[in-house]
Amino acid sequence: MGLLWMLLVSWWFFVKRPGGQAQFSTQLNAQNKATGVVAKAQAYIQKNLDKSLGLALLAEYCCVSERHLFRLFKESCESSPAAYIESSRLNLAQQLVCEGRLSFQQVAERCGFVSADNLRRVFLRRLGVNPREYKARFGTYSLSNEVGID
Repeated sequence: MGLLWMLLVSWWFFVKRPGGQAQFSTQLNAQNKATGVVAKAQAYIQKNLDKSLGLALLAEYCCVSERHLFRLFKESCESSPAAYIESSRLNLAQQLVCEGRLSFQQVAERCGFVSADNLRRVFLRRLGVNPREYKARFGTYSLSNEVGID
């Protein structure tokens, strides 16, 4: 009875993951739906998250007008290119924060957030926790942390 109760309680309380950890990847869903111009833009975005990305640059890369690219993105991904870029950057930042090998400033630069403060603001707005709290909840621990070795 105790094990059954524990399973039932754990199912009941953890239907939604705490701390903003995604149940699924919106980027993967959007990439699966995308074809043609949007898929080309998404591939460019994923390869260049650390660089300045804007609608004009993406439209030029895809050889379409900004308005047309925006419209195609909304139809295919159900979000704007800017929202897709921010989500992609946030997903990469979540991975890097959890790995714990880089400082928050290095994570911010690698993901295109420019500063650790900007990274923190996006984490708070989108996930409801700052990067330090996110790392504490979902970060990987090395063997040295497990056995208390510094």
